[in-house]
Amino acid sequence: MVNRIFAKLSDDQRRALAQWTVDSERYSDVTAWPLTFLHRFGNLLVYLPFEKFQFLSRLQMLATLDVLLTNNLTTIQERFIIHNILKEGKAMSAADFERLGRLICSATTQDLIPYKQNLQVFDIIKRQLLNCIGNQIFVPNELVSQLYATSVLAESVSGQSG
Repeated sequence: MVNRIFAKLSDDQRRALAQWTVDSERYSDVTAWPLTFLHRFGNLLVYLPFEKFQFLSRLQMLATLDVLLTNNLTTIQERFIIHNILKEGKAMSAADFERLGRLICSATTQDLIPYKQNLQVFDIIKRQLLNCIGNQIFVPNELVSQLYATSVLAESVSGQSG
């Protein structure tokens, strides 16, 4: 319900609603927001003050990822989300990486290195980075260099073993 009404609000009204929500006693602790609340108020997340946004858990972000990606995230929000999701090095499937979409462009080499051994995931990462470059989305040079070097090395090794 709120997500439908939210579409009719201006950005300033959205920010004000988000601020009012976190200023209220009942909703001040974003870490305690249940997933049902997040699904009903998902579009509100993007407009939270960053000092509250940064307390969203990995689980909360994964549960609302589709809603987050339909909104205009700031660069800081994108970097925070991807780092928070990947930082623990938890197993992520190829499907999980597909869901991350353009957020992969905001990852660091350190975020992605634990996943380079999974060739299926690595192919998704490379494809997404190429999409980002094609869409003129900034991708850190060190990330492109590292992934390119890894790709060339992998092709070289597979060529020698064949």
